[in-house]
Amino acid sequence: MIRVFLFILLFPTLVFADARVSQLQALVPGMVEFIEEHTDYVYKGWDYPDIIINTQKEICAGVYAEPRPDCDVAGYYNDDTNTIYIRDSPTQHMVEDRFSEVVLVHELVHFLQYHDGTYEEVKCRQNLEKDAFMIQEKFVSLQNIDPKQAPDPLFALIVSSCPREMPFLMFPGEG
Repeated sequence: MIRVFLFILLFPTLVFADARVSQLQALVPGMVEFIEEHTDYVYKGWDYPDIIINTQKEICAGVYAEPRPDCDVAGYYNDDTNTIYIRDSPTQHMVEDRFSEVVLVHELVHFLQYHDGTYEEVKCRQNLEKDAFMIQEKFVSLQNIDPKQAPDPLFALIVSSCPREMPFLMFPGEG
Protein backbone atom coordinates (compact mmCIF):
# COMPACT_ATOMS: atom_id res chain seq x y z
CA MET A 1 0.00 0.00 0.00
CA ILE A 2 2.83 2.39 0.85
CA ARG A 3 4.53 1.63 -2.52
CA VAL A 4 1.33 2.49 -4.42
CA PHE A 5 0.95 5.74 -2.50
CA LEU A 6 4.61 6.59 -3.11
CA PHE A 7 4.20 5.82 -6.83
CA ILE A 8 1.17 8.12 -7.03
CA LEU A 9 3.09 10.89 -5.26
CA LEU A 10 6.07 10.53 -7.60
CA PHE A 11 4.14 10.01 -10.86
CA PRO A 12 0.68 11.61 -10.48
CA THR A 13 0.27 12.43 -14.17
CA LEU A 14 1.05 8.84 -15.14
CA VAL A 15 -1.62 7.51 -12.78
CA PHE A 16 -4.11 10.14 -13.95
CA ALA A 17 -3.40 9.33 -17.62
CA ASP A 18 -3.88 5.61 -16.94
CA ALA A 19 -7.26 6.29 -15.32
CA ARG A 20 -8.31 8.47 -18.27
CA VAL A 21 -7.20 5.81 -20.74
CA SER A 22 -9.21 3.14 -18.89
CA GLN A 23 -12.29 5.40 -18.93
CA LEU A 24 -11.89 6.07 -22.65
CA GLN A 25 -11.36 2.40 -23.47
CA ALA A 26 -14.62 1.59 -21.70
CA LEU A 27 -16.41 4.08 -23.99
CA VAL A 28 -15.08 2.62 -27.26
CA PRO A 29 -17.80 -0.02 -27.92
CA GLY A 30 -20.61 2.52 -27.43
CA MET A 31 -18.84 5.08 -29.60
CA VAL A 32 -18.36 2.53 -32.38
CA GLU A 33 -22.10 1.78 -32.18
CA PHE A 34 -22.78 5.54 -32.38
CA ILE A 35 -20.65 5.77 -35.53
CA GLU A 36 -22.44 2.77 -37.05
CA GLU A 37 -25.85 4.38 -36.34
CA HIS A 38 -24.88 7.59 -38.12
CA THR A 39 -22.75 6.33 -41.03
CA ASP A 40 -22.48 3.39 -43.41
CA TYR A 41 -19.47 2.01 -41.51
CA VAL A 42 -19.88 -1.45 -40.03
CA TYR A 43 -17.69 -2.78 -37.23
CA LYS A 44 -16.66 -6.36 -37.96
CA GLY A 45 -14.97 -7.37 -34.73
CA TRP A 46 -11.49 -5.95 -35.35
CA ASP A 47 -9.35 -5.42 -32.26
CA TYR A 48 -10.17 -2.04 -30.81
CA PRO A 49 -7.28 0.40 -30.96
CA ASP A 50 -5.03 1.10 -28.01
CA ILE A 51 -5.35 4.60 -26.61
CA ILE A 52 -2.41 6.72 -25.54
CA ILE A 53 -2.60 10.19 -24.03
CA ASN A 54 0.39 12.34 -24.99
CA THR A 55 1.65 15.87 -24.51
CA GLN A 56 1.32 18.44 -27.28
CA LYS A 57 5.02 18.00 -28.11
CA GLU A 58 4.63 14.20 -28.42
CA ILE A 59 1.50 14.57 -30.58
CA CYS A 60 3.31 17.03 -32.88
CA ALA A 61 6.28 14.67 -33.18
CA GLY A 62 3.95 11.82 -34.13
CA VAL A 63 2.11 13.79 -36.80
CA TYR A 64 4.87 15.70 -38.56
CA ALA A 65 7.92 14.23 -40.32
CA GLU A 66 9.94 17.17 -39.04
CA PRO A 67 8.77 17.48 -35.43
CA ARG A 68 7.64 20.87 -34.20
CA PRO A 69 7.27 21.89 -30.58
CA ASP A 70 3.80 23.35 -31.20
CA CYS A 71 0.90 22.25 -33.35
CA ASP A 72 -2.86 22.42 -33.08
CA VAL A 73 -3.51 18.68 -33.45
CA ALA A 74 -5.91 17.11 -30.93
CA GLY A 75 -5.12 13.50 -31.79
CA TYR A 76 -4.53 10.98 -34.54
CA TYR A 77 -5.01 7.33 -35.46
CA ASN A 78 -1.90 5.33 -36.33
CA ASP A 79 -3.09 2.46 -38.52
CA ASP A 80 0.32 0.74 -38.43
CA THR A 81 0.06 0.18 -34.68
CA ASN A 82 -3.76 0.38 -34.31
CA THR A 83 -3.32 3.14 -31.75
CA ILE A 84 -5.24 6.35 -31.11
CA TYR A 85 -3.14 9.15 -29.68
CA ILE A 86 -4.98 11.91 -27.83
CA ARG A 87 -3.48 15.14 -26.62
CA ASP A 88 -3.48 15.65 -22.84
CA SER A 89 -5.02 19.12 -23.10
CA PRO A 90 -7.37 20.89 -25.51
CA THR A 91 -6.09 22.63 -28.61
CA GLN A 92 -6.41 26.40 -28.95
CA HIS A 93 -9.84 26.04 -30.59
CA MET A 94 -11.29 23.46 -28.20
CA VAL A 95 -12.25 23.43 -24.51
CA GLU A 96 -12.02 20.96 -21.61
CA ASP A 97 -15.65 19.76 -21.83
CA ARG A 98 -15.22 16.04 -22.66
CA PHE A 99 -12.28 16.91 -24.91
CA SER A 100 -10.76 13.41 -24.90
CA GLU A 101 -14.11 11.79 -25.74
CA VAL A 102 -14.67 14.12 -28.68
CA VAL A 103 -11.21 13.38 -30.06
CA LEU A 104 -11.72 9.66 -29.48
CA VAL A 105 -15.00 9.46 -31.42
CA HIS A 106 -13.39 11.39 -34.31
CA GLU A 107 -10.39 9.04 -34.40
CA LEU A 108 -12.58 5.94 -34.14
CA VAL A 109 -14.09 6.93 -37.48
CA HIS A 110 -10.58 6.66 -38.96
CA PHE A 111 -10.15 3.28 -37.26
CA LEU A 112 -13.30 2.01 -39.00
CA GLN A 113 -12.33 3.63 -42.31
CA TYR A 114 -8.97 1.89 -42.25
CA HIS A 115 -10.34 -1.54 -41.46
CA ASP A 116 -13.28 -1.45 -43.87
CA GLY A 117 -11.14 -0.39 -46.84
CA THR A 118 -12.28 3.24 -47.13
CA TYR A 119 -8.61 4.32 -47.02
CA GLU A 120 -8.19 2.68 -50.41
CA GLU A 121 -11.35 4.22 -51.93
CA VAL A 122 -10.89 7.95 -51.29
CA LYS A 123 -9.35 10.35 -53.82
CA CYS A 124 -6.98 11.62 -51.16
CA ARG A 125 -6.46 11.05 -47.45
CA GLN A 126 -8.00 14.44 -46.61
CA ASN A 127 -11.39 13.06 -47.73
CA LEU A 128 -11.30 10.74 -44.72
CA GLU A 129 -11.92 13.76 -42.50
CA LYS A 130 -15.43 14.44 -43.88
CA ASP A 131 -17.12 11.62 -41.98
CA ALA A 132 -14.91 12.08 -38.92
CA PHE A 133 -15.89 15.76 -38.64
CA MET A 134 -19.56 14.93 -39.28
CA ILE A 135 -19.52 12.34 -36.46
CA GLN A 136 -17.66 14.74 -34.18
CA GLU A 137 -20.33 17.38 -34.78
CA LYS A 138 -23.22 14.92 -34.18
CA PHE A 139 -21.59 13.54 -31.05
CA VAL A 140 -21.08 17.01 -29.59
CA SER A 141 -24.66 18.00 -30.40
CA LEU A 142 -26.40 14.82 -29.25
CA GLN A 143 -24.32 14.48 -26.08
CA ASN A 144 -24.90 18.13 -25.08
CA ILE A 145 -21.19 18.89 -25.09
CA ASP A 146 -19.94 22.48 -25.33
CA PRO A 147 -20.50 23.52 -28.98
CA LYS A 148 -16.89 24.76 -29.13
CA GLN A 149 -15.93 21.06 -29.46
CA ALA A 150 -17.71 20.86 -32.83
CA PRO A 151 -15.48 21.47 -35.84
CA ASP A 152 -15.59 24.87 -37.47
CA PRO A 153 -17.46 24.34 -40.78
CA LEU A 154 -14.95 26.24 -42.94
CA PHE A 155 -12.00 24.50 -41.31
CA ALA A 156 -13.68 21.11 -41.77
CA LEU A 157 -14.34 21.86 -45.46
CA ILE A 158 -10.76 22.89 -46.15
CA VAL A 159 -9.15 20.07 -44.18
CA SER A 160 -11.38 17.38 -45.69
CA SER A 161 -10.96 18.41 -49.33
CA CYS A 162 -8.30 17.25 -51.75
CA PRO A 163 -6.06 20.14 -52.83
CA ARG A 164 -7.29 20.01 -56.45
CA GLU A 165 -10.91 20.23 -55.25
CA MET A 166 -10.26 23.65 -53.73
CA PRO A 167 -10.41 26.07 -56.69
CA PHE A 168 -10.30 29.14 -54.45
CA LEU A 169 -6.89 28.16 -53.06
CA MET A 170 -3.75 28.60 -55.10
CA PHE A 171 -1.09 25.92 -54.99
CA PRO A 172 2.53 26.25 -56.16
CA GLY A 173 2.81 25.57 -59.86
CA GLU A 174 -0.90 26.09 -60.53
CA GLY A 175 -2.98 28.96 -61.84
